[in-house]
Amino acid sequence: MNGRWIRTLVASAGLVTVAAGLAGPARAAPSLLSAPSSSGRPVRVASAIGGGGLGPALGPSVAGRLTAAAATSAHDVWAVGLTSGPPLVFHWNGSAWWQYPISPDLYFLGVTAVSPSDAWAVGGSYFYAPTLTEAYHWNGRTWTQVSTPTPDGSAYFTAVAATSAANAWAVGATGPGPGGPGSSNAPMIEHWNGTTWKQQSAPVPDQPGAFRGVAATSFSNAWAVGSTGSHVLIEHWNGWKWQQVPAPAGIPGDSSLDGVAATGPGNVWAVGINASGSLPAPLILHWNGTQWSQVPSPNPTGNTYLEAVAASSQRNAWAVGYDRAGGPSCSPECQTVTEHWNGTQWSVVPSPNPPAAYLDAFQGVVAISGCDAWAVGTTDFASTLIAHWNGHTWS
Repeated sequence: MNGRWIRTLVASAGLVTVAAGLAGPARAAPSLLSAPSSSGRPVRVASAIGGGGLGPALGPSVAGRLTAAAATSAHDVWAVGLTSGPPLVFHWNGSAWWQYPISPDLYFLGVTAVSPSDAWAVGGSYFYAPTLTEAYHWNGRTWTQVSTPTPDGSAYFTAVAATSAANAWAVGATGPGPGGPGSSNAPMIEHWNGTTWKQQSAPVPDQPGAFRGVAATSFSNAWAVGSTGSHVLIEHWNGWKWQQVPAPAGIPGDSSLDGVAATGPGNVWAVGINASGSLPAPLILHWNGTQWSQVPSPNPTGNTYLEAVAASSQRNAWAVGYDRAGGPSCSPECQTVTEHWNGTQWSVVPSPNPPAAYLDAFQGVVAISGCDAWAVGTTDFASTLIAHWNGHTWS
């Protein structure tokens, strides 16, 4: 999840952020579910049926916001996020959403799944303050906290990717949590070898920064992306070490990369924000196995942000985010954006927006197949937003 996304939108909306980082406007969030069972058992979440033709797939809608999604099949989908207390953990079993309880007050920014009995959720303990890295593992029955290093006494995870039970990568930054003072932040990578999480040596940029996305396809192929104060940041794992890889020429210094997805060594996508003009524009990069190149991206309103990307094949990828049709702030409103790659070009696909909302934004996406994808995010920072792609429409 992009720390800039949090800071910028909170500031422009004039919202107040509480201890765990959930910014909430005065409008009450719809709540279709009481808190998860204190016994540790999951509870079924009622679907939200919105107005304006939105269908029951646009749910669940509970207090909080969702930041990432992962799946192993159409019957095994995870979505995670944050509230003003315990984190959000939702699971789709093919017919209904279930919410799983996590007792401590912390936040999740990333999730990955290898199988129905092997998944990871990562984040941190506090926003705007010294924070501890947090990693929880799903074994098919329960979520359990797993010890992780916290370099420099304060660090947090933004994303996680895994290819097997003995190979997972978590990335983020040292320093205060997202949205806090960033002057001391440094990009950070940790690896799970099947037994323990260990911090990894990686090239250190000449300026403070953070990794915001990670993708992996095998033990010898992983990518981490982010930004510093002067350039986008791209690093690659080749099975032995992490190496910084040059971005395409001409990308402005204040740009950022916020998500990355890969289906193989020759098909990797990274998305974020291009700061070349007076207003941010979408930034989409592609790796063909040899070099990175910038790919034209639609910019529906001239002020579009891309937050996450997912791919299932050479001809199927999704990039999601939001746009500020009114300019620097959400005036009259910010709306969700979904863009699709068909093997030839990126195009905008209409996406749902709950009515009477000030802000609708997607922050995570997972692509299962050409006719099955999920996008997750927030409405007004106050309630969760989930939409499903059925091969024809988002609903």
